[in-house]
Amino acid sequence: RYHPDGTLEFLGRTDHQVKIRGHRIELGEIERALERAEPVREAVATVVPEPRDTLCAMLLGHDTVDNSPDEVLETAARHLPEFMVPAHVEFTDAFPLNANGKIDRAGVRADLAERLVARAEAEEAPDAELVGNEAVLASVWTELLDVRSPTRRSNFFHLGGDSLLATRMLAALRREGLSGSLGDLFSSPTIAGFASRLTSVDGSDSPTPTIVADLENRHEPFELTDVQRAYWLGRHTGFTLGGVGSYWYWEFESGSVDLDRLEDAWNSVVERHEMMRAVLDGDGRQRILASVPRFRFQVRHTTAADHDEAVAELRGMDSQILDVTTWPLFDVRAVQRDDGHTVLGIGFDYIVLDALSIVTVLSELSALYTDPNLHLPELELSYRDYLLATRTDDDVRRRDEAYWLRAIEELPPPPALPLRIAPEQVEQPSFVRRETRIGPERWQRLRGRAAEHGLTVSTVVATAFAEVLTVWSGEPELTLTLTVFDRQDLHPDVNRVVGDFTSLMLLAHRSRPDEPWARTVRRVQGQVWEGLEHNGVSSVWVLQQLAQRHGASQMLMPVVFTSTLGVSDEFPDLELSFGSQTRGLSQTPQVTLDCQVIEQDGGLTVNWDYVEGLFAPGVVADAADALRFLLEALVDQDWDVPPPHIPLPVGQAEVRARVNDTGPGNPPRLLHPPIFT
Repeated sequence: RYHPDGTLEFLGRTDHQVKIRGHRIELGEIERALERAEPVREAVATVVPEPRDTLCAMLLGHDTVDNSPDEVLETAARHLPEFMVPAHVEFTDAFPLNANGKIDRAGVRADLAERLVARAEAEEAPDAELVGNEAVLASVWTELLDVRSPTRRSNFFHLGGDSLLATRMLAALRREGLSGSLGDLFSSPTIAGFASRLTSVDGSDSPTPTIVADLENRHEPFELTDVQRAYWLGRHTGFTLGGVGSYWYWEFESGSVDLDRLEDAWNSVVERHEMMRAVLDGDGRQRILASVPRFRFQVRHTTAADHDEAVAELRGMDSQILDVTTWPLFDVRAVQRDDGHTVLGIGFDYIVLDALSIVTVLSELSALYTDPNLHLPELELSYRDYLLATRTDDDVRRRDEAYWLRAIEELPPPPALPLRIAPEQVEQPSFVRRETRIGPERWQRLRGRAAEHGLTVSTVVATAFAEVLTVWSGEPELTLTLTVFDRQDLHPDVNRVVGDFTSLMLLAHRSRPDEPWARTVRRVQGQVWEGLEHNGVSSVWVLQQLAQRHGASQMLMPVVFTSTLGVSDEFPDLELSFGSQTRGLSQTPQVTLDCQVIEQDGGLTVNWDYVEGLFAPGVVADAADALRFLLEALVDQDWDVPPPHIPLPVGQAEVRARVNDTGPGNPPRLLHPPIFT
C-alpha cells in the first residue's frame, strides 16, 4: 500500500489475501498468530467455499506436545480480531505438496473441505428434529444469517442477527405464509421460541406489494418520499437551520490514478444506475432522465510547489449546495501532481442516493476501474417502480398514526447541548467533522459482548451515544432521530439498485443511571423495534403533529444517529482500486449534529458532523471523547451492573456549578423599610 506521505507498506502477496463478509484478510497474519500456540509448528490458513467462505486452517504439530485445537483457537483469539479467527482448525501429519515441493494450498483447501463434510455427516443433523414452523424458520435463518443447520436452541442474535436482518427475515417468512413480529423475536429469539409465536396468514390478509415494471412511464415524474421532501424543503432559507443541501463528500488519495480510465468507469456507472441520472422538478417531484451527456472530471494538474494550495481549493467542494433541478446531482474533481500523486474529491446530493447507494456506486466504480471489460449483472428493478409499489396500506397507516399520536404525548425534547448561539441565529449552516476510532481488537470484543446478551451492537452504540448526551445536556430524558435504511425485501435486486431508501424514526431515551447496562440497552432495543413495526407513517408526519400540539410552525429533533452497521459488507473495505478514503463530511438541512458509526478495517469509526459555531467551544470534541471512553470501558465492564460514570470535563463542570449556584448573594433584610423612608 502506497501512503500519501510516500510510505510503502508491504501487506503480503495478493494471492494470500481474501475477503470475508467485507473484511480484507491477510492469511499470513493468521498463520503467524496460529504458530504462536504451543502445539503448532506450522500453519496454513485458507478459505473453504462451503459452507459459504469459511475461514479454516491446517496445522502441523510438535511431536512432544498434545494437539489441542481449542488451545490453538484460544491463542489466536488473543492475537487476532474476531473476524480473523478461523472457524475450524485441523491437525495433520503432513501438508500436501505440489510438484515443486512447496505446500499445495489448493490441496490443503480440498482436504479441509472433505474433513468438514465428514464431520457434519457424523454429527446428528439438527434439521431432522425440526418440523413445521421450526423447519421453515431454520431454512430462512440458514440463508439469511449464513449459518449451517441451526438447532431449536439457536439464538438469532448470537448468530449475528440485527434489526435489518430481522425485517428481511419477516419478509421471507411472509412469502412462506407465516407472520411474526419484531417484538416476539426480541422476547423469544431462539428457533423454538420464535417459531411458536408465528401465525399462518392468508395472502389476501396483508398482501406483499408486487413490483410491476412500468417501462412506458419510466421517465415520467414521480413523488418524493417524505424524507426526500424534507431535504428539498430544508434547502430553503426560510427554515431554521435551512439553506443547506443534503450532501455527502468523500476524499481519496492515491500514488497514481489513470483519470481517463476512471472517468470512463464513472460514466459506465451513470449509465447503469437510473438514479445517477435523476433530477427534481420545480414542483418537488423527481424524474429519471433517459440520457445524459458524458460527465467530465474537473482536473487540475500541479507541481510540488502549488499542490497543497490546489488541494485546499478542492476541499471547498465538501459543503456544496447543488441545484437539484439540473443534472448532475454529484460532483467529481481531482488534483494530480506531476509525479502522479492524486487527490480525488467525490460529492453526492443524497436527496436521490442513500448511504448504501453511495457505497454501491463507489464499489462498482472501483471494480470497473480495475477491469473496464467487467460485465456487471443486469438490474431488473427500477427505483421508480419500487417506490410506487410500496405505498402504505390505509389500515396500517391508521394503526401507526394512532401509535405515534399516543407516543408524542410523552416525547421528551431534543438534547439540550450547551450552545454558543441559538439555532435561529445561524444564517448559513456550515458543517465540520470530529472523528474518533476504536481499534479492531476492542471493537470485535464489544461486538461479542453484545451478542452474548442477545443485543444488536448498533443499539449498544446508539444507547451509549444517548447516555453521553444526557450527561452533556444535564437532562435525563431526550429524543434522538434515528436514520433507518428501509429497503423492503421485495425484489432480488433491491440491495443493488441505488436511490434514497432512508426513513427516519424518533427515539425517546430515558436515562436510568442505576440500571444495569444490558437492561438499559434491551429497553432501548425493544423501543426501536416497536418503532420499526409502526413505520407506516414517517417521522416528518410525527413532527408535524407535535408542532400542532405546541402551536409551533415547525418542530425539530435535530440530533441524529446514523448506523451503517450491518447495512453493507462493503463499508469495512474502503481501500478502493483508485485510492484510499482519507477525508469525509456530510451536511443535512435542519440538523445540528449527525453521529455516524461505520465499521472499517475491522474497527469502528465514529463521525460527528455538526454545525460549526453553534455549540459552545469544546462541547462536541469532549462528547466524542466521552463516547469513545464509554464504549472502550464497556468492553471489560460487567453488563449486569450499571455502566461506568461518564465524567464531565473540568471546565464544563465548573461552568455548570457556577450557573446552578443560585444561593443568595446578599444578607437577609426586610423589604418594607425602603417604602416608609
